[in-house]
Amino acid sequence: MVFGSFVKEKFVLVMRFLLPALSVFLLLTAFSCSPGGDLKGSGSHEDKSGFLTGSDETEEKDPHQNDDFNGKLNDHGEANNEGQDSSFFKMLVPDGALHRVEGLPEYFLAEGWIDEENFFGLTGTHCLSVSLLGKGTRSLVKNAWSAQVSPDGRKLSYLDENGINQINTDGSGHKFLWPEGESGSPFLEGRPAGGIWSPDGEKILCWYEHEWDCDFFCLRPGNNHLQALNTAMEGYFLASPAGWIDDSRLLFNIRASRKKDGTQEYSLGYRCDLAVYDLSAGTFEMITGAEDGEFIEAADLSPSMIAFRRYYGEAADLTHGVMDYSGRVLWEKDLGRVLSLSLSPDEKKIAYLVEEAASAADSNAAVKLVVKEGAQEKEVASLLVGDHLKGPFWSPAGDSILLSFSSRLPAEDSAGSLLTHYTTLIILP
Repeated sequence: MVFGSFVKEKFVLVMRFLLPALSVFLLLTAFSCSPGGDLKGSGSHEDKSGFLTGSDETEEKDPHQNDDFNGKLNDHGEANNEGQDSSFFKMLVPDGALHRVEGLPEYFLAEGWIDEENFFGLTGTHCLSVSLLGKGTRSLVKNAWSAQVSPDGRKLSYLDENGINQINTDGSGHKFLWPEGESGSPFLEGRPAGGIWSPDGEKILCWYEHEWDCDFFCLRPGNNHLQALNTAMEGYFLASPAGWIDDSRLLFNIRASRKKDGTQEYSLGYRCDLAVYDLSAGTFEMITGAEDGEFIEAADLSPSMIAFRRYYGEAADLTHGVMDYSGRVLWEKDLGRVLSLSLSPDEKKIAYLVEEAASAADSNAAVKLVVKEGAQEKEVASLLVGDHLKGPFWSPAGDSILLSFSSRLPAEDSAGSLLTHYTTLIILP
């Protein structure tokens, strides 16, 4: 009996050490075989040299790499910031890949792609470019309120307290484009805004903001030529640009200042329509015909179609859809409470972020990223999103999606308190 008891005790002691080691071995084996363990997913995506972490090969450090940022992507299962719970986003589809960009400055929010290997964003008002090939970050502008990249990825227009500026995306060649109410400006009042590039990269849409409307201009940075746009339309105001359709046409959202029966009151508009401005002809024409209480707004656009939202009153009945530039609706449905959406470059897919539920406890919302192609809708990721959200942004080739968001998560060292974490993801749907 004593011998049996001794064996039993030794067996229990051995198992106490053996089981944890076995668990770790099985976990590492499972992770190395999982489709989310690298950027290739199921193997349908081509790898790029220097693009991934977790490789078995030892990689030499790039001499141009910023020591404060390693410029690479982290597998979604690994925590990036100390104390951050990596479970606040997860993969939902086995053939996709979701990766967090590591080591970005605090408060960083992406603004878009420069090219397939670089994107840019803002940390507060500090504009930076980010390399996905291990070359780190590059400081572009220390003080930018907003920024837009040119279609060829070579130039950046940005707004600061002086007006609209231009700089090359390699950090060189600063040029002041449009001053605030000074020489070269046709108006002496209002706030300068804009900086939206035309598809050919030769023109920039900019405007002066007034209390109830804007004065719009087309600026040619090559020769500083400024063309005024007459967006005045009888019975309408609050025109806001949706973007360039092509090199000579722009799409606007416009709101009606009076009802269709002619009655007028102080209001933010009785209905909203879409209108096209033609630079060559100087015409401004509506392509939709909303009824009183109906609001049709452009959410994104491409050369041949408009992604729009339609709602009535307080947006209780909200639908999203796609129409052409004659105003003909191609499809429309209830997608839920969509926070933002983006058309893919080939116009075949729409990526959208839809809120599922809000949490009053931590101020986060449960948000899912969905990619719609034809009648098929695929949930790509589930996120907890706080006060800040940027994206989704399709890469120029349309094979990956960039987005940034903040989340309020429990602090490890202080019970009951929450800390805000900022996350930037690259997703291959």
